Amino acid sequence: MARMSLKEYLVLFVIFAIALGVYGLFFLMGLPSLGTIFSVITIIVLCCLSCFYPAMQKKKKIDKYKAEHPPDKTVLTPGEFKYCIRCNAAMDKNLKICTNCGQPFEV
Repeated sequence: MARMSLKEYLVLFVIFAIALGVYGLFFLMGLPSLGTIFSVITIIVLCCLSCFYPAMQKKKKIDKYKAEHPPDKTVLTPGEFKYCIRCNAAMDKNLKICTNCGQPFEV
């Protein structure tokens, strides 16, 4: 079973503290049952956000990295390579012998 880190414990503590504050506000207004409902809703929403927030942050970092480092655009077009007759491997157009199986190409 996985163990929770200190950061996860602190996040849960903050979530329950916020929910307790919501319950306290409704309790002071004389509506404890409504406070219970809203505090449970607060716990559910904040727990869901705490689960998905790290994934959203990671996605932002990945998108930022992809924007800073675009992929190479060196894609071979059909005219730049040929196929070996024996092993059907794609080879450079300038090669005379297949690097995969050693079959010489016809000139």
